[in-house]
Amino acid sequence: MYQNLAIYINDHLAGSVAALALIDDMSDALDDATLKSFLAELKEEITEEQQVLRILLQANDYKEGAIKKAVAWLGEKASSPKFGGTKNDHQGLAIMQGLEMLYIGITGKLLQWHAFQAAIAPMVEALGFDLHQLQQQAEKQRSTVEEYRLVYARRAFSGVMD
Repeated sequence: MYQNLAIYINDHLAGSVAALALIDDMSDALDDATLKSFLAELKEEITEEQQVLRILLQANDYKEGAIKKAVAWLGEKASSPKFGGTKNDHQGLAIMQGLEMLYIGITGKLLQWHAFQAAIAPMVEALGFDLHQLQQQAEKQRSTVEEYRLVYARRAFSGVMD
């Protein structure tokens, strides 16, 4: 049972590594100061959330899966060339798609917090973490990402109905 927990946590830790790399790539390509600021806050929150996962691994004497994290990072880097032209891309398709990837990742993270609530809440809370607060944070992250995604969708598809 706890082996499953280690695999699950490492999968989510790898996903967070990919999300951080994606945020860096998007931020480098952006001129939008407001979105850039939000992405900096999101990066900080994800980094803090990684600590929850690392502490859960340590508390159960499990190791971080370095290979999974490396594969996730490489996978994200394979998609990053699309951001190279974004500054000149008035349509914003690359940013919209990056935001979609973040939305999907945050949804996965939210599901993770719900799974922890259902299965291991006493363990997580004994380590000093508030699952309800983590769930609320993920909901807020997801909502804000969706707001920006729709702004960039309008940019990406402007002129289609003309």
